[in-house]
Amino acid sequence: MKAKLLLVSSMMLACVASCSESKDEPTVNYEKYSLSLGNTRSVDYQTTLESDECMGIVRPADCYTYPCLPGTDGWKELHYHGLLGVYEACKIPQDILKSLSTEAVIQAFFDYPFISDYYAFNSILDGYINMLDRNTAYAEMLKRKETASTLIERYVNYKAVGCDAAIYHTPELELLIAQPDIYNMLDKNQCKMIVKEALNKINERLNYDPELRWLHISTCLMIGRLMVAAEYEAFKDAVSSLESLRKYLDSPYYDFEDYELIIMYANSF
Repeated sequence: MKAKLLLVSSMMLACVASCSESKDEPTVNYEKYSLSLGNTRSVDYQTTLESDECMGIVRPADCYTYPCLPGTDGWKELHYHGLLGVYEACKIPQDILKSLSTEAVIQAFFDYPFISDYYAFNSILDGYINMLDRNTAYAEMLKRKETASTLIERYVNYKAVGCDAAIYHTPELELLIAQPDIYNMLDKNQCKMIVKEALNKINERLNYDPELRWLHISTCLMIGRLMVAAEYEAFKDAVSSLESLRKYLDSPYYDFEDYELIIMYANSF
């Protein structure tokens, strides 16, 4: 995958990032916060909030609602006060964070209005880490002992091709699990469970649309990091001997396309 930062204005009106091996390019429109692939698929922020069932997500009863959402008048008004003001408005107060259930904290993480910000960076991993620093739900997630089991349940139940919202937001979940703070919470059996489910989702996506191979970049990153974390010796040997694979696991921006190698090891994990 080759991503190119074209433009992020101070008003965050538009940015286009190439995240596909085809000619179609996912587009990020920051005013309405929508993602699109070519001319046939698109999903905006509000559609995502309304797509829980098709994505296999059960929204917690105590779910946090951000005060200003993309596409609303309040969101547009915020932008007149500068981007830093928008970021500040999207912070969840600490007293509210502490009162939320673990499920609600995780949902608040994914409902964060700038959750897809990583599409606007040269490296999706760098962009994702940048987003983590601003998403106040992330730090709270790391304090909860139920976070690992809740994320596993979410990933297993997540419908890879349930709807366009599920397709576009899959990397958000996989890149989260691929973070050291998260996968270090998992034991070997939990890592195996996620890898097995990831292989199922890869097959489902490719059977649905072969062009969705561009999503391998986050899925295989997660799989590879989980296999290393679980001390899978055969794969660790491969990582040690292949510089390209090692660099890919350090940062998916590296020009790596041998996803089948990772999938081969995953099938034997």
